[in-house]
Amino acid sequence: MTNLETQALLLISELEIAVVNGLQLPTDVIIAMNNFRSLELLITGKHDYKVRNMILELRKQYGNINNN
Repeated sequence: MTNLETQALLLISELEIAVVNGLQLPTDVIIAMNNFRSLELLITGKHDYKVRNMILELRKQYGNINNN
């Protein structure tokens, strides 16, 4: 996985978590997130939630460390 793919996966994971927590996003952003996950499924045959799960585990241990 390239650095750019890793950054995209991190961003998508953060946005997915935020949406689950009630964040409202523009429709275009949600479509882009869905397209990314669909492309990931086509390329790898599965969704990779490792990054998302790591973020959730870190938040459980340390809270939300991104205060921006």
